[in-house]
Amino acid sequence: MPDVFDYMCAWAAGEYDAFSKLIEESVKENREIGLNICQSLDGNFQFGPKCSGAECSVTLPKDCGTISKVGTFHTHTEDPSVDHTKFSGADILESVLSDEKLSCLGYKKDGVNHVSCITFNVPELEGQSKDELITHLKSLSFYSKQMDINMDKADGLERQINHWLKLPKEKVEPLLPRIRESMRELDRLRAKAKVDLGMEERVKNRLLAFMKEKGYVKECNG
Repeated sequence: MPDVFDYMCAWAAGEYDAFSKLIEESVKENREIGLNICQSLDGNFQFGPKCSGAECSVTLPKDCGTISKVGTFHTHTEDPSVDHTKFSGADILESVLSDEKLSCLGYKKDGVNHVSCITFNVPELEGQSKDELITHLKSLSFYSKQMDINMDKADGLERQINHWLKLPKEKVEPLLPRIRESMRELDRLRAKAKVDLGMEERVKNRLLAFMKEKGYVKECNG
């Protein structure tokens, strides 16, 4: 990889304290926080505006305005259903499709703040390499979307069930058969989402293995 990517890793390591503050804020508010990493006209890296999201996601601006966007940083909150210390499949997919050069993830584990960064250098591809990359990206996109769909359905159904259960007793009793069926459907949706999550993780790992073999991606040390 070109020296510039080693420079990006060194820059990210030097920003640990700034990233750490965002991790603390994320943990305190129990929501993901992120920002763009931009490159000014003189070549220096700088942070874009901070964005706050929900417990499981944060949406960042597509660009850095009048200067170049070279990467992103975002946090993961602790979630017992997933490994919050790893980039998700959706994280990697967005980084590659957005042509990012640096992607950093912040999280807290065992009381310690951690920052993991990956640098990307995906050239203009042709032939078999391009076909392989597109195949991996399509598979990753499919399972990421399927998991999101099932999780959204499960979250909505859970809110509906909780709403029914808070009704007065005389209104809940006629709804009991519907509530029981909804709870069974909730279990089915969660099981589907768990399967999709496992498939997404496997496809993500295959994509990263392919990109590492080709020299398109490098993990920062430390």
